[in-house]
Amino acid sequence: MVAYYYMKNNNPSPIKYIYFISFTLINLVIELNYYLSNDITYVNGNIIEIVIVLFAPIFVNKKFFYLVFLVLVSNLSLLV
Repeated sequence: MVAYYYMKNNNPSPIKYIYFISFTLINLVIELNYYLSNDITYVNGNIIEIVIVLFAPIFVNKKFFYLVFLVLVSNLSLLV
């Protein structure tokens, strides 16, 4: 719904931030819940995180790339 609103108003630039931040927050909550409730060490990541980091500088601006990089590094530092 939010993406539709921004597309309808000819302002699609915030959509990538909304999708990335919501994906990362949901993923962080799920992984923290899973790994804190079990006695398992964090040994793997998500392939979509690598894809986002690899393709962010090609298709979007530096601001989005730095946001992705900093959020993913902080996400991994919280989990490890």
